[in-house]
Amino acid sequence: MPRPPGPHNARDSRVLAVRVPNVVAEALEIKAGGPEALPEFLRRALYAAASSKLNVTRSGAQLEGYDEGKRQGWAHANRVFREALQKAAAELKR
Repeated sequence: MPRPPGPHNARDSRVLAVRVPNVVAEALEIKAGGPEALPEFLRRALYAAASSKLNVTRSGAQLEGYDEGKRQGWAHANRVFREALQKAAAELKR
């Protein structure tokens, strides 16, 4: 499939290589409409993922894990802060 005119040339772009399982590769080819359409399909998917126009967020287990880590981090920080405040208050009462 010939590339349309654009910034996808040797000077303004680079080749990325990604190894994916055969099952994923076959599913992508089907979704793209065939192996010849796959490169353009993947270019557009990567562009959309990196575009500021698209709000790409974490999902599923990754988001839950991130949120849990964030909660634990804040819980630890709050606990340390409260202990420091209690020590400072005890010093001031003397």
